[in-house]
Amino acid sequence: LMRKTTALVESCFSISAMAAPLLSTVLYAAGGLSGLLLANALSYAVAAWLELRIKLPPAPAVAEEASGGVQVSAYAMLREDPYLRRMLLSFFCMNLFLGPVLVFLPLFARQIYQGTIQTLAWLELALGLGTALGAAALSVLAFRGENAARIPLALGAVSLGYLAFTMGRTPWIGMPAVALLGFALSIANVLI
Repeated sequence: LMRKTTALVESCFSISAMAAPLLSTVLYAAGGLSGLLLANALSYAVAAWLELRIKLPPAPAVAEEASGGVQVSAYAMLREDPYLRRMLLSFFCMNLFLGPVLVFLPLFARQIYQGTIQTLAWLELALGLGTALGAAALSVLAFRGENAARIPLALGAVSLGYLAFTMGRTPWIGMPAVALLGFALSIANVLI
């Protein structure tokens, strides 16, 4: 259930990642950078309003019950649980090394690919599509085998996508590369 729920959440992020570049180019063409930033600010205001409307039930005291009524610090959990340490370190590395792709995607579109904002939009669309396909695969497929074997495969695919993106010199290499990167990240994020 947790894996399916996480995959659905990932799908939500992926769909917005696909829609955003297309919508951004339309808004940029219609209202310039100021109009685009205003629309972005409004989207955050709507998200904040929606968050305020969510009513959660009180959380059960699972951590306290498991520890005999004593609250366990996050540091103690990390010290005692090697699986948790590896999982968090893996998330850290994935996000640390994904950062340059996301931060420098506009720079690649402009300087390496000699493109325009449409080139950037196509690259972001490919990344979002890959992420959405990964989340969809997790939602409908039952992956067999141990996570210990599947996680390195997903992270290896992330590495291949990253390398192909940074080594390729055309958007036609970059788009499939970032799509693979998004697909593999989506899988890895849920499996870890």
